[in-house]
Amino acid sequence: MKKNGPVAHLILDDPDEKLNTLGAAMIAELTGQIEVLKADGSVRAAVIRSGKSSGFLAGANLNELQGLSNSRGRRQRGLPRGPRPARP
Repeated sequence: MKKNGPVAHLILDDPDEKLNTLGAAMIAELTGQIEVLKADGSVRAAVIRSGKSSGFLAGANLNELQGLSNSRGRRQRGLPRGPRPARP
């Protein structure tokens, strides 16, 4: 995070990946940075941008989503239970 007066700049950049994806680590980092900004009374605005020239965010991390397909995997990550499948 960088601050320029009352404006904070949050830069999304996963250095090990070609594209940024929204996974548990990225969400935790972003949430933590937002909490820091909320506590800083001098910040009036925040700009979230990508550190990659290839794009802002590719979307959800699909490798992590595979582990969330069952209720146990979702509970382990502190996520709400998914919808129940329709019965035939």
